[in-house]
Amino acid sequence: DPAVERGAWNEALDALDQADDIRDTEEVIILRQEVQDALDILDGALRLAYRLALADTLSAEININEIVSYGLDLYLFDDVSGWVIHAMRENDIYEVDTDFLCAPGNYSGGTLGRIVDMVSLPINNPYQAHILTIDELGNVAYCSPEQDPIVQVLPEMGGAAGEGLRIAYENNTLYVLNPAMNSVWAFSATNGQFLDPPNDYFGGVALQEIPDLTRVVDFDVNGPELYLLEGDGRLVNCVYSGLPDNPVTCQNPVSYLDGRPGLEDQPLSLPEGSFTTVFYTPPPTPLVNILDATHAEIFRFSLRFRLYQRLRPELGDYDLGISEATAFTIGEIEPLAFIAFGNQVFFAYVE
Repeated sequence: DPAVERGAWNEALDALDQADDIRDTEEVIILRQEVQDALDILDGALRLAYRLALADTLSAEININEIVSYGLDLYLFDDVSGWVIHAMRENDIYEVDTDFLCAPGNYSGGTLGRIVDMVSLPINNPYQAHILTIDELGNVAYCSPEQDPIVQVLPEMGGAAGEGLRIAYENNTLYVLNPAMNSVWAFSATNGQFLDPPNDYFGGVALQEIPDLTRVVDFDVNGPELYLLEGDGRLVNCVYSGLPDNPVTCQNPVSYLDGRPGLEDQPLSLPEGSFTTVFYTPPPTPLVNILDATHAEIFRFSLRFRLYQRLRPELGDYDLGISEATAFTIGEIEPLAFIAFGNQVFFAYVE
């Protein structure tokens, strides 16, 4: 019985914790590894052996809230200062680019305020920018190495966007989630720039059918679908059809299904935790990924929300300073997982 087995292994783990309080021995370490391996198998989890990603230690004041993997480069958003750090891969470590500039200030096109979110861009945009940021007033900036940011005011944002702005980008379209207006706006790009008024993703939808976007902590896009994550782990899945009578349908919340051996397609409840990040990874294995920051664990679901995999951290003897993960992503061109704890960034290969 998997439930009985899991309970027994957890009792063994509690006993090892007690033993560790008395005396730290090699035997306890070996036994703990055995318990963790058994629980990982039962939970369908892959344990990632993380190691430090950056050659230099970032200031203790920095809190990495988001990570973008762009080719062999990393972009790290510090939500304390409201600016972005660029790091370049050299051999098997990342060196911080001290000349990179993507921060509040006055630039070509206007003023950029405190940055609140960022997304990666295809390189064929007119400025060959790697990332696009948005500030708290709804201004966007194209940022790239060896050039200053190029600022643009999004049409109809009007400098009064409110708190909690989030952005996502796919298929030549920038999506802006604005909780203050309980809306998601879709800006179609013209020659790589967002010059035209947006379409309201929920346009034509009855007010009572629109999800409460003030509860959303993060979102991502997959074609006509939105994935809207709430802090308790609930996920809202909305699909845009454009049909006059029913332009958007939402499953609010989705029903998670188990995918572990012996538990296939049974209802699945996420553990108590703080869920902060959702992102879609495209084919060949399209998945919806959710970060449980409390346990630094990633839940990976199929597009029908059946559990595919859990990614758990193995951080060895690193002194994290804080216990909760603050950001996570998976690389674009390599199976690399990146996770941040405040000012520290780690990476591991996903086998």
